Amino acid sequence: MHTILRDRIRTGLYPGVIPPGILDRIVALTVEGGDLRVGIDLLKHAVLSAERDARTVVGEQDVTTAFETVRGARLHLLIEGLKPDQEQLLSHIVRMKQENQTVPPLTSRTLYESFKKTRDVSYTAFHTRLTRLSDLRLIDLNRRAAKGNAHEIELRFDPGGLMEGK
Repeated sequence: MHTILRDRIRTGLYPGVIPPGILDRIVALTVEGGDLRVGIDLLKHAVLSAERDARTVVGEQDVTTAFETVRGARLHLLIEGLKPDQEQLLSHIVRMKQENQTVPPLTSRTLYESFKKTRDVSYTAFHTRLTRLSDLRLIDLNRRAAKGNAHEIELRFDPGGLMEGK
């Protein structure tokens, strides 16, 4: 990712607009976002932020502001692109996380038992939806050191703003 973003900077910007430390920060945020398009959008928005302030060098604050913008837009697009059954499961996860903030971590078993009360769904279909949410990097599935195929479920975004797009 570093090489691709560096090449984009060389092609599209004057030398020195993105200092090496700022490029490293953009690469780290791109990796966190899990998609090279995040990095390209991040470059664009950070440069536009510096231009708005009449600066010729992108700073840390430009990158931070740009990341919030890019992350929010990407999140909105991801949620908009979910199938209804995937969105229902994500909404259920958000509700459970918001209702049980101090309770032990949300497990796939606890989630399935709760979700099954609201929807007629097999465990296979449930697990397929859960895996898709993980593949989209909306949630993290962390394998537990327990009997069976148990996972702890963590949202990758603030639950307060997660479902605003829907």
